[in-house]
Amino acid sequence: IDAELLVVVPSDRVPGTVGEPYGAAADRHRLAVQQGAACGRLLHPPGPACSWCGSDRVGWTETDGPVTGEVYSYVEIHRAFSAHLAEVVPYVMALVAPDGFPGIRICLPVVGWQPADARIGARVRMCWADRPDGRALPLWEPVPAP
Repeated sequence: IDAELLVVVPSDRVPGTVGEPYGAAADRHRLAVQQGAACGRLLHPPGPACSWCGSDRVGWTETDGPVTGEVYSYVEIHRAFSAHLAEVVPYVMALVAPDGFPGIRICLPVVGWQPADARIGARVRMCWADRPDGRALPLWEPVPAP
């Protein structure tokens, strides 16, 4: 999958929604995740309450550097779910356990991988596709072997 092709996908971010801080951080090339104020557990995807303790008191925490992680699972996408994606199939969506964010998994497309390249346990890092509308789309890219 090529990040350049993904920037044409219409934005689904709506101001004032629970996920707005996630999108705003992405636009700055940072990852933001929710954190339960009562239990301290990290939450993703964002929601109106903590999925661990049920409290509606949730805050946000952001990365201050690169985000890396390990592929927990993945799926090969062979059918475009939108006309905008017709040019990029097949591609890989990876569910990644990001380093330093215990208990969460983040599912995003992987740029630079063909389906034959995908494997569980592979190391990836978050990268960003800047869109013409000023928004940024988080993606995963493989980390080269040392």
